[in-house]
Amino acid sequence: MTAWILLPVSLSAFSITGIWTVYAMAVMNHHVCPVENWSYNESCPPDPAEQGG
Repeated sequence: MTAWILLPVSLSAFSITGIWTVYAMAVMNHHVCPVENWSYNESCPPDPAEQGG
């Protein structure tokens, strides 16, 4: 019975930790633009594949 109480708590804790870990890795590798650095969005060069040639 105790496992059914711990299951939702542990799943949510691991999910939140995993999401933040993946986001931090993506920010460190410059795969996403961080929310608090809006000037980074303007400094990103446009992707040539999206320009259509």
